[in-house]
Amino acid sequence: MSECGFYINTFDEFIKTNNNENEKALWKMKAIVELMKLTKENDQGDLCENGLRMIMLLHNNFVIYPFDINTSCVSKETVVNDNEFVSILKSEFI
Repeated sequence: MSECGFYINTFDEFIKTNNNENEKALWKMKAIVELMKLTKENDQGDLCENGLRMIMLLHNNFVIYPFDINTSCVSKETVVNDNEFVSILKSEFI
């Protein structure tokens, strides 16, 4: 697994915890074990340090919002009118 692959996989697995504290604790332990296995094989000190920082920052400080999990949580009732949103976006960016 590459460094980039590790980061992507770790973040994807974190998102699946859905802010459940028990799931986040299990995720953290699993992510640390996976990181140790990966760095043991490749002897990459920077990856180990950066991976541990990422894991601890996500575990302690990152809140998952519904749009991080999937986009289906935006219901039809919240979308009043597409034209209204387009006009707001145009006024912001033009």
